[in-house]
Amino acid sequence: MARSPAGPFWETGLRGNKLLPPILAAALATLAVFLYLPPLASVMAFAPLSARQIAIAVGLALVCTMPLELTKLGPVAEEAGQE
Repeated sequence: MARSPAGPFWETGLRGNKLLPPILAAALATLAVFLYLPPLASVMAFAPLSARQIAIAVGLALVCTMPLELTKLGPVAEEAGQE
């Protein structure tokens, strides 16, 4: 989720790109439909995720994303934002 080279995603938000929120919503809705609607899930050979599996996926996404986002808080990131 590279929203900004100088600021973390929680500071930049979704305001800069008007197409991003509907695209994210459509992607999540499509994923939910294919995972939780049995006829489509069987066509794709998907199985519904449990709450635990969703929590693990979200946790892993944060573990992968946060180190890069936290580097944007340092002095080098502040200098890059001033260019």
